[in-house]
Amino acid sequence: MIRVKLVKKKRLLLKKETLKVMILEKIKHISWMIESILESSLSFDVQKEQWESWRCLKGVYRKELMRGGSERR
Repeated sequence: MIRVKLVKKKRLLLKKETLKVMILEKIKHISWMIESILESSLSFDVQKEQWESWRCLKGVYRKELMRGGSERR
């Protein structure tokens, strides 16, 4: 009777440990997913900034061309 209780107790402990490990693995996976989403959003922000700075440069370049064209005349 005592042996059966000990075996059951060990099984319960093993189940708890495996559950803990599974939960920790899920947490790691979720945190990895969040991290990858944040990295992609950060890279999107960087791309957006690069695009906006390129647009500004393009506008400045156009203005310079227009000034240069009007001065030449």
